[in-house]
Amino acid sequence: MLTDDPFSKRTQIRIPAEQLDIGMFVAELDRPWIETPFVFQGFRVKTDRELETLWDFCDYVYVDLEKGAVPGAMSELQPRVSRRRFRAIHRRLCSQPYETKHPIRTPVEQELPEALSLHKGTREHVFEMFHDAKTKNRLHLDRSKQVVQSLVNSVMRNPDAITWASRLRSRDAYTAEHSLNVAILSIGFGRYLGMSALGLVELGLGAMLHDIGKLRVPLDVLNKPGQLTRDEFNLMKQHPLHGLKILSSSGALSDVVMDVAHSHHERMDGRGYPRRLPPTDISFYARLVAIADVYDALTSDRIYRDALPVMECLYKLYEWGQRDLDGKLVLKFIRSLGAFPVGSRVELSDGSEGTIVGLNRLNPRRSKVQLSRDLHGVVLSAGPIVDLSGRSELVIKGLANDKFGEDEMTCDAIDRVAQRQLL
Repeated sequence: MLTDDPFSKRTQIRIPAEQLDIGMFVAELDRPWIETPFVFQGFRVKTDRELETLWDFCDYVYVDLEKGAVPGAMSELQPRVSRRRFRAIHRRLCSQPYETKHPIRTPVEQELPEALSLHKGTREHVFEMFHDAKTKNRLHLDRSKQVVQSLVNSVMRNPDAITWASRLRSRDAYTAEHSLNVAILSIGFGRYLGMSALGLVELGLGAMLHDIGKLRVPLDVLNKPGQLTRDEFNLMKQHPLHGLKILSSSGALSDVVMDVAHSHHERMDGRGYPRRLPPTDISFYARLVAIADVYDALTSDRIYRDALPVMECLYKLYEWGQRDLDGKLVLKFIRSLGAFPVGSRVELSDGSEGTIVGLNRLNPRRSKVQLSRDLHGVVLSAGPIVDLSGRSELVIKGLANDKFGEDEMTCDAIDRVAQRQLL
């Protein structure tokens, strides 16, 4: 407290820490000042470093409206962050090296053959599981647990290999492939957060089965390219309930796994479905899978539209993290992907191009890249994997990021496509 005067709080409002911006005056924290690095009790935010420190230490803060800028949180509308500002936030988030609790055990080149084979076998299992659940009302849960355990084992050895394998996708098999990809993303993110192998199996199984209820949604609604009608949207909103019923009938799954299917569309503002849960009632697993679910949907080709550029997807995640998704987890998810996520097309300093297949977590510009075009512009059908940590070349930009612009018509079109993914 800055003062015991009860009238001093009349100009203060509470906002999530992620909605802070430069120019706002922080009057109070959600914890004693002595537990933070800040020397002064009450200050105007002036630097990005101060913002990031507040994000790290606080869930919410009190800002004084008379002493600083008025936050966008005053609006009933979701606050918007400019794309230019997000690029600065993204650079800051991904500029610092990091190491996780679980070290890399196997080089990506060594893990890739195993990961490709595992991805192919798991993909076939998911297709079979969805087919049997739809036509025979039967789930192969013992087999599902085995394949998720194999995914966890691969991710624990090296998360980049199976992530790269997951970029091999088909427009015509979205629901099944999406379930597999969300499992891979969730397990990889859980590893980054330091979860145990046992916890990762529970997380991966919940993620793989999170959309099983969509088998009860009519295909013409599920794949409709245009805006859903009110009745169609109501049908879509039933899929978490369908999923819970399907999984409950098996009698062989934990409450954690079933809750992911039931709650992955609940939102932090209490406006999610099917139960409109307050954030305190949304489990950690459901929050995590919700982020992976939205990210994979945005980065996937669909029957009715192409995938969005990676930076656009991260921008939308960050924006939705201000209200719909868990903002702190979104920031950690973005950082876990790195400045150039696995699967990103990049340009090197010598003019050659390639795809990121292995992250360098100490220096993202020195990652491992599979070349697709040499420095002379010659296309390589199966180019070599080069480790930039031992070469003079380095990554200078992500090719998909070139579409990351400020044209309002383009942004509006992207927003319309992206907003549907919150369904």
